[in-house]
Amino acid sequence: MSRKWWIVIAVVLVLLVSVFLYMTQPWLEPLHSPSWYLHNTPGQPNLSSPDRFPKPPDATTTPKPTTLSPTQTPVTIPGKSLLESARVLYADSVDLKAGETRLIDVTLETRKDGPGEFSCVIFRTDKEYGKDTLPMPRGLEVSIEPPKVMASPNNTYHLTITIKTTPDIALGEYWLRFEQDFENVFRATGWIRVKIG
Repeated sequence: MSRKWWIVIAVVLVLLVSVFLYMTQPWLEPLHSPSWYLHNTPGQPNLSSPDRFPKPPDATTTPKPTTLSPTQTPVTIPGKSLLESARVLYADSVDLKAGETRLIDVTLETRKDGPGEFSCVIFRTDKEYGKDTLPMPRGLEVSIEPPKVMASPNNTYHLTITIKTTPDIALGEYWLRFEQDFENVFRATGWIRVKIG
């Protein structure tokens, strides 16, 4: 067999091994899966369902805005700078007295990401990083408006979380799970601590 045929066989073998590794090795998944960087939480609720978004409460006291703090850092896309990635800012801890209402400003900075729909939803959970959904306790109402926006690159969007309490709410600490979904960009979950004292 001539040298030329040996070279052809070697090239074919290298290509076959490369394709096999490309398709089977999990560490290569980012190269062939466009959605590998999204947070895929088991039991993730349907964020597009309108039934997932509570109606805004009627505030009976003057709401007090909270200050911003960064949420968890979304998983980054290889080869993309953090300075170009979208981010969400909001307060992750709120202290208020029974009967008070607070507003939390949620800021989405799209930077280079988008366009796409940004949607979010809030549930009560049993603890920080908890995944179990619990009913809201008597005297606590939480809503977010608007629950979704169409976001385009290089823009800033503001949503408002309203936390309303009644005078008869049980004092203590409550945890809220704050889920965010930016279409084709990221899916993230954060937690908000609400202390009633």
